[in-house]
Amino acid sequence: MFTDEEAKVYDRQIRLWGVHAQQKIRTTDVFLICLDGLASEVVKNLVLAGINSITILDEQPVTQFDMLSNIFSRNQIGMNRAEACQKAVNQLNPMVKVNVKNGSLSALLSDEREAKDFLKSFNVVILVNNGLDMAIKLNQFCHELCIPFFFTCSWGFLSMVFIDIGKQYNGIDFIPIGRAFERKTITLKNSRQNIMVDENLKWKRSEYGGLEDIRVHVDEVFRPDITIINSADSENIIRSTTHSDLILWFSGDIFWMPALSMKTICEIDLTEWPFDEQTCLFRFASWTYDGDALNLVNVCKFF
Repeated sequence: MFTDEEAKVYDRQIRLWGVHAQQKIRTTDVFLICLDGLASEVVKNLVLAGINSITILDEQPVTQFDMLSNIFSRNQIGMNRAEACQKAVNQLNPMVKVNVKNGSLSALLSDEREAKDFLKSFNVVILVNNGLDMAIKLNQFCHELCIPFFFTCSWGFLSMVFIDIGKQYNGIDFIPIGRAFERKTITLKNSRQNIMVDENLKWKRSEYGGLEDIRVHVDEVFRPDITIINSADSENIIRSTTHSDLILWFSGDIFWMPALSMKTICEIDLTEWPFDEQTCLFRFASWTYDGDALNLVNVCKFF
């Protein structure tokens, strides 16, 4: 049964899906790995729905990109992401217990017996933006324990989700992700945004009232004439895109994510579709700056 406070908070939800469904939600314990921008939306919806508890494991620190995409991040750059977000998550719904699991996913899964003993206390396991190897191993443990498993990744405008609710659910047979992709090897990598650095644009926060970042028009900041050498499009100089502002940080870092499309010639082999793997190369370079004048580093990884 619900307390008077719970009945008041969850009144609309009870009217929507009934008392029994809300009771099931209220007794649900969730384990979530990687609290990035995508996961923050998942956590928000679960906590507001009124689950019993959520335990978060995330070995990554808060970065500048989290400040743009993670709704629970504050000015906590460098702090462990799970610990930094714990208070803000709990403030959404104080009736939900918010816990932080220290360590890494690889360390947790290194001992099968200990991992399964830990996972047994949860009703749902959610893995976000992680590698396929870790997903396969975690999913296998959950599948053997009959714990619903959700795996999701996003790469800009692209995303995927894998669901394994159990060995059988409502007449549907679910199989682990390892068996789903056993015919072909697929590599999943975490995405990172490209950030330029200009040493001449740094400032001391203490001299400007603690100001950490500003938004400026792209034409007000130097951008090299980066182009796609093997482009299949006549308009291929990236700097020509001026329809978006950029974010300038006190450290001299420049975050610029223009809305553009890039085309390149790529040979596609669909013999093994839909279990195929395609590799398309984008070759970036500057028309006027050589390697001594411009250090172009690939820091943005995609699937």
